[in-house]
Amino acid sequence: MEEDFDGLDTYRTIARIRPRQRCMLISGFTDGDRVRDAQRLGAGGFLQKPFSMRQLARMVRNEIDSGAETVGSGPEAGS
Repeated sequence: MEEDFDGLDTYRTIARIRPRQRCMLISGFTDGDRVRDAQRLGAGGFLQKPFSMRQLARMVRNEIDSGAETVGSGPEAGS
């Protein structure tokens, strides 16, 4: 990923192209403002590296089960 382009920037770009795209946030950094901003826009759960396959599977299951119809439809998703 480019130095000045992070996960939130990526999610905003994807949401403009495909507003209902679902995603999960995974990072080696701690949960911070950028993660919370992405979640306010519709991104799903956050998983910090390192993580186990069980943790990843649980998060994927939670996202599937959530069936969030409003994912990617936040106020900035289309901007």
